[in-house]
Amino acid sequence: MTDSRQLVDTLKRVLKSQGITYAEVAKRLGLSEARGERRV
Repeated sequence: MTDSRQLVDTLKRVLKSQGITYAEVAKRLGLSEARGERRV
């Protein structure tokens, strides 16, 4: 597994464990929800 893929997988696990949605991440980053899902 590449380092970047491992980082993304870890980020997804942490977000899920904290109950944070892609929509919330996108909003905090100033992105649309769809764009946030593609980035994460």
